[in-house]
Amino acid sequence: MIFEYELLILIAMIGTILVLNLICKLPTSIAMATAAVVGALVGGEGIPVRHLFEGTFAFLDTAMIISTAMIFMFAVKASGTFEAIGSLLVQRLYNRPMLLLVLMMLVIIFPGMLTGTASIAVLCAGAIVAPILEMMDFTPVETGTFIAVGATLGMAAPPVNIPAMLIASSVDMTYRGFTVPLLCITMISALVFTIHIGLHRVKPIDLNLAKGQIDFEIGKEHGFKIYLPILLVVLMIAAVRMFPKYIPDVGMPLLFFLGAVVAAFTGRKFDLLNVASAAMRENVSVLGKIMAIGMFLQIFILVGVRGYIVVNCFTLPMTALFIACVVLMPIFGGISVYGSASLFGPPLLLAMLGGNEIIIAASLSVLAILGELMPPSALCANYAADMVHVRYREILARCPFPVLLTIVICFLCLIFSGNLGFLVM
Repeated sequence: MIFEYELLILIAMIGTILVLNLICKLPTSIAMATAAVVGALVGGEGIPVRHLFEGTFAFLDTAMIISTAMIFMFAVKASGTFEAIGSLLVQRLYNRPMLLLVLMMLVIIFPGMLTGTASIAVLCAGAIVAPILEMMDFTPVETGTFIAVGATLGMAAPPVNIPAMLIASSVDMTYRGFTVPLLCITMISALVFTIHIGLHRVKPIDLNLAKGQIDFEIGKEHGFKIYLPILLVVLMIAAVRMFPKYIPDVGMPLLFFLGAVVAAFTGRKFDLLNVASAAMRENVSVLGKIMAIGMFLQIFILVGVRGYIVVNCFTLPMTALFIACVVLMPIFGGISVYGSASLFGPPLLLAMLGGNEIIIAASLSVLAILGELMPPSALCANYAADMVHVRYREILARCPFPVLLTIVICFLCLIFSGNLGFLVM
């Protein structure tokens, strides 16, 4: 009988999110915060202010990483680093289109890797990559699809994967050892998709035509120093992980902040305070979601719903669990990526503890992030469609291949997680 009551609470909480987000068109953060209050009321806890307040700050470390990473990416964009990278790659590889296309995918992925946000990847790198792809004979729809898929995979790639952080924090895991598993999943998917979309399609770039559309002077004007902010952050992150005994871990927020300061002196001049303010304005919606998820999970645990889901997951055969992972998480991610990760990720992870928990958590986080390409919201597809001026449904129509490809890779990782422990470092 108690399970039936907890199922009622679960239905009330999820129903509140669906009604407020899909029907009333309220932001996901407000929908999830309201669902937390509804869950507490239905669960007989009244309005537990203390738990709601604690939940708001449950993911404070994640919020700090996202905020400073956002400031860093806005600073790098303002300094002209992305323009310099794009022009350098075109100058060197204009007659080797397939290799250039692979590197363009990496340029799209990079901002999402550091910020954990697909929309920032579209905004920061998409504007640089789009004209280059069009010069390589891509149609606007193909360009938008390429950017949307790359930005989504960047959101899943390390070092900053917010859904993986949420899943790990919810089950008291440290966010360590995820780098190689996430790299394997995202980079294999990115490479196969890039070859699929570009093979027998791309053509060499006319360098004379490119000079009228790309700024080739900014890299020459500032020289090698324009790349220093990115090199500093990447090398420091790698060094901390490779030599933990010799290099202290000062924390990713400080690294991103230092990178933003360096960017203010190595490229195009800009006001760092104004750029930081613009980054935080863009970041408000993400931070709101993180805070609302903390409230939601706190109430989720308080009223016993997470235990209900875990216990019922344990009663399912492993085949059903795997199917639930690859179906539920991407579909619910189409409503809220963070909601999918926080709602289904921890229970499914706990139910599959026989395998390697880091491989499982990494795979579940990628499955949730695929919601960026899934209706009804398909946020990443929408951003990319706006950039190339096409309807987002045209981009969605070209996404089944990369989505299914990534699902298959994650599915195999879940099945063989116990044999993939060597990837965890």
